[in-house]
Parts: sequence; structure tokens; C-alpha cells
Amino acid sequence: MPISIALPLTLGIVAATERNDEMMKNAIYIAAVVGVNGVATQVLKEAFNRPRPHSTYPDIVSYSTETTLSMPSGHTSDAFATATALS
Repeated sequence: MPISIALPLTLGIVAATERNDEMMKNAIYIAAVVGVNGVATQVLKEAFNRPRPHSTYPDIVSYSTETTLSMPSGHTSDAFATATALS
């Protein structure tokens, strides 16, 4: 499970257990940031419509069989969104 999902989920569970409203608010905030980022990333992927390099250049040996679009990177945008929400 990605940290961007595990973190707000764990925070929410702990907040509910301890009845900590501030921690619950933070968990909801992080989850919302990650959700909005996911939607924005998918919209941008469709706008850029950039295929993966192994699809464009057949000489590239790929270790992955992904057929999704490549730009922008979902992992990178997720990492930055999570880090920004935590700061």
C-alpha cells in the first residue's frame, strides 16, 4: 500500500481510537490533498497524452508492461503532494 494512502488511513484510525479531533482533521486534510492530486495528475496525463518511452522507441527494453500514459509521473506528484501536506 502506498504511503500516501497508508498515512492518512493510519492517522484516521489512531485519531478515532484516541478521539483526537486535531489528528482527524490532519488525516482528512492529507487524504483530500492526495485525492485532488490524483485527479489532477490523471487530467494532466490525458492533456499531455504522452506515451511511455518503450511504446515510442521499440529499441528500449522495458521491464514493465504498463500501457498508461507517462507524463506527469504519478509517483512524483504523489510524493510531493504528501510531503507538502505534511509540512
